[in-house]
Amino acid sequence: MTTNLLPRTDTTNEHTIDALCPSELTDLVSFQIRLAHLAVSRVFNHYMRDTGLSHVQYSALRIIAANTEITQKDLAIAAGTPQTVMVNSLLKLERLQFITRTRSEKDRRQYFIHLSKKGEQLLKDFGTVSQQAHDSLIEGLSDDDVTTLMKCLRHIAKKN
Repeated sequence: MTTNLLPRTDTTNEHTIDALCPSELTDLVSFQIRLAHLAVSRVFNHYMRDTGLSHVQYSALRIIAANTEITQKDLAIAAGTPQTVMVNSLLKLERLQFITRTRSEKDRRQYFIHLSKKGEQLLKDFGTVSQQAHDSLIEGLSDDDVTTLMKCLRHIAKKN
């Protein structure tokens, strides 16, 4: 599978953005984060297309794998995703048999999410591809650049 042949449309988009958007918009951190988010989605979808999963669904599987028992609510919080979006994502993951959900004995409204064997295999099979997607996003950045970027993004993400 050749995964490093990402269609390059960003140059055209960049020229269009520069031509049409005033600096009052393009100089905003929030606008640049939105553009970066779109690029991340495009890259992730390209690399991970064979999974049929969205970025939210794949991230949920990674979070579930890292936690022996996690509730739907905590999973949504950890993924930074509204609970309604997470519920729909979990329904698809359950339908694809990547996860199982069990009702809490203490609180019947609460579900615990577990990774299935099929889900474990998917993460094993696509871990390298996911890393390639990540690497393509930070290509051209130094380690110091990535460290600074992560620090800044974490700072912004903490805002309420």
